[in-house]
Amino acid sequence: MTNKLPELLGVVMEAKSEKKKQVGEIIEAAVYALVKAKLIVSDNEGKGASILKVNEQFTSKFKKIVVTRMNKKESAEESKETEERVIEERKYEIDASIMKIMKARKKTAHSDLLEALKSQLKFLFQPPVIKKRIEGLIEKGYLKRDDKNPKIYLYVS
Repeated sequence: MTNKLPELLGVVMEAKSEKKKQVGEIIEAAVYALVKAKLIVSDNEGKGASILKVNEQFTSKFKKIVVTRMNKKESAEESKETEERVIEERKYEIDASIMKIMKARKKTAHSDLLEALKSQLKFLFQPPVIKKRIEGLIEKGYLKRDDKNPKIYLYVS
């Protein structure tokens, strides 16, 4: 097994398809975790191509050894994409909560609506996102602004 591990790692790391690259990243993270736990000895800390050997001098006072997998940190672009995807997924929940509150109250001020949403939604929301969702519901004809006070919303039945 010790002789095959570098070969396997080398084959997977040089793969051209995206799926094999993802598998290679998983294997690299697992090898890195094993190197950090000192179960495997590497000439360059388990990063990239290296010579790997099982650490036969490894001893532990515990029967079980927990090796935590090291996760790759997201880049700024990936985290922005993730945030946009989360906002996109939450918009329907926000719309439903706004409509539920407005259907019960028929007429409410913007600040009161935000307070009610804060208690109803499970996640921390951003007021600009809520404002966009309210504007979207007004455009669709589900809500409208009061003629006298634009900070008051009316439920359209």
